[in-house]
Amino acid sequence: MNSLVSEQNPMEILTKSYPHVTFKLDQDIDSSVGNMFLGVRQGGIDFSAEIIKLHPFLIKALKVQGKARKKIVDDYVQDYYRDHKVELETSQVTFQDEWNKVEPEFLNITNTVFNEHQWPPGEYNGFPSIFNCNPRWLETKNFQVYRNNIVGTFFSVAHEMLHFIFYDYLGKRHPNYVKQIGEDRLWKLSEVFDELSFEQPEYETFKPKQPSFYPELQPITTMLREKLKGKPFNIESFVTEAKQIKM
Repeated sequence: MNSLVSEQNPMEILTKSYPHVTFKLDQDIDSSVGNMFLGVRQGGIDFSAEIIKLHPFLIKALKVQGKARKKIVDDYVQDYYRDHKVELETSQVTFQDEWNKVEPEFLNITNTVFNEHQWPPGEYNGFPSIFNCNPRWLETKNFQVYRNNIVGTFFSVAHEMLHFIFYDYLGKRHPNYVKQIGEDRLWKLSEVFDELSFEQPEYETFKPKQPSFYPELQPITTMLREKLKGKPFNIESFVTEAKQIKM
């Protein structure tokens, strides 16, 4: 696929109205995510299994429901944050330092891929997490990144950031298509777009250190990869081909 990197100085992009990610710790968000993802399986990933693998104690929470489960998870997260305070604070600082080094490059590339589409306004916050679930909240521009992830900080953060601009772009430029396909298929397309983006040479810095995508989405990914072969890769070429397939 054709190269799309702009000749613009990457540092200049930060003088415009582009987002800067600030990393913070938030015990309450982790408690919420632990409760939210226990019992969840999506796209071929068993999030409960991921949680229990890292935190075997929480298997107790799977055996109960409602307030009883919430108390087990909340108490566990509170104790974990207390007992691992230094490690968590180190993760926060490390994530910030590492992302700061590559943020201009990411914004420069993404500016081109999205045809200079303005990023949605807001304060972008990344939260190192003790759970390997990595959700994002489009409305608040918040997202989580597992603190010991093995796919790499660059990929983890870039992956979530692409979701923010992807949803905003389609919502504003292709609103009828968004209504037509519905929330679930829009989510699938956002994940496929991310996977194909990180296959491009422009995003070499941000490629995952090992595969990190939803197994159940691979048929769609393969189909769109073939349709885009030999064509310039950008958001419009992706949407054009996506409209031609059934999901």
